Amino acid sequence: MGITDETYLPTDEELTVPEVNVSGPVLKAAAHHLGNACLKENNEFMLCRHELDDPRKCLEEGKAVTNCALNFFRQVKNNCATEFTQYVNCVDRASSDQSFGPCRKTQGVFDKCMFDKLNMCRPAFDQYARVQVHHTDRPKPPVEGPAVYPDAAPYLPEEHFKKMKTIAAKYFAVFIIALVLVNLMQYAEATYRKPPFNGSIFGKRGTSVDYDSGAGKTLSSMCEIASEACQAWFPSQDK
Repeated sequence: MGITDETYLPTDEELTVPEVNVSGPVLKAAAHHLGNACLKENNEFMLCRHELDDPRKCLEEGKAVTNCALNFFRQVKNNCATEFTQYVNCVDRASSDQSFGPCRKTQGVFDKCMFDKLNMCRPAFDQYARVQVHHTDRPKPPVEGPAVYPDAAPYLPEEHFKKMKTIAAKYFAVFIIALVLVNLMQYAEATYRKPPFNGSIFGKRGTSVDYDSGAGKTLSSMCEIASEACQAWFPSQDK
């Protein structure tokens, strides 16, 4: 979207929150318990982003997610710091891709500590793939209907269409006349280039050409014009 002077942008104070300053192996080792402990806050934030489609309106939900993660790591540090540190070191160093496979023993020790002291069970491996229903206290935003645009330009008056039909008819008539004239000229040219042949060299005679017909008259006229032009251009000299 375009940003103008009237667009509201959050201030630095609104955006400044304590960060979860931990490394990747720490987040990966705590991911299962962290996701289960902050499930409600995460779902609320994602629902807000999906429904409102405006991150400015979901700042409080985002702060709640960050605050929940900070509280979770504080509880782990106060109750299971040793077990969690061993598990993190194993995940970070036991394999090149930080796999959980080589660390099942340290994982079991950490999970037992979380259950005994914080009453947190490690979720099932397919828990986050299951269909979940999230209940929220935030009112549902109104559903926006389809955009309604003003009508197009008003229709042209009926007299305009009548005038256009008249002009189109005139152009069509001119086109037809020109087409007829071109066909007549081509026919006359073809008749002039192909004089009648009676087939006498083959021992038979054909029908004579009717010079009274349209093609014959055209050819006769052209011959007369050519003869007159030759007499005018090349006058005969008396000996």
